[in-house]
Amino acid sequence: MLCAGCNTQAYLEPSAAVATGSDAYFVIGVEPANARTTVSAGEIRDGDHYHMLDFGLRFLNRPQDGFILGKARAGDSVLAVTQVQLLSGESDLSFGPSFDGCSSQTLVFPVPQGKVVYLTNLTLTLNGGHTFSQSDTVSLTHKDDFDAARAFLKAHYPALADKVEQGSYRFLPC
Repeated sequence: MLCAGCNTQAYLEPSAAVATGSDAYFVIGVEPANARTTVSAGEIRDGDHYHMLDFGLRFLNRPQDGFILGKARAGDSVLAVTQVQLLSGESDLSFGPSFDGCSSQTLVFPVPQGKVVYLTNLTLTLNGGHTFSQSDTVSLTHKDDFDAARAFLKAHYPALADKVEQGSYRFLPC
C-alpha cells in the first residue's frame, strides 16, 4: 500500500523542462503497456556491481505511449531499472510476473546533470505457460530507437524534445 499512490505521481507535467544545470531527465521505451517499471538510484561498487540506495525510488509507473520519462534528483549519479512487472489489469495492485534486475543483470546508467537522455527500448516477454501468475518467467530484451523517443517527447514534453541525446548504459549485476 505504501506505493499505491506512486503511479499517479510519477508522470511529469507536459511543461517539464531543463530549467537548471542540475535538472536531469531519462527516457526509456517500455513494452508492453501493462509493464510497470521501477527505476532506482544507487551506486556502482568495484566497477562492476550496482547497489541500490535506501529510499532510492525515482520512477514507478506504466509507460505512456510506449515510454517512461523520469526526472533524477539533484545529487543522483547512477540510476538503474530495478524491476519491470506485468500487471494483469487496470489496478496497480494486480501483480503479475516480473523481471527483477537484482536477480540477474540490470540496466544501469549515469545521470548527466542538465541533460535529457534516451537510453533504450525494453520489451518484457512472458515465457512458458502464459497463466499470468508470479511463477511465470519473463525475459527482457532491448533495442535502441532514438527517433521514436524524440517523437514521444515532441508529442508529450515539447520543451525536452530538442534537448534529448543518446545516453550511455550498461548491464551490471545487482
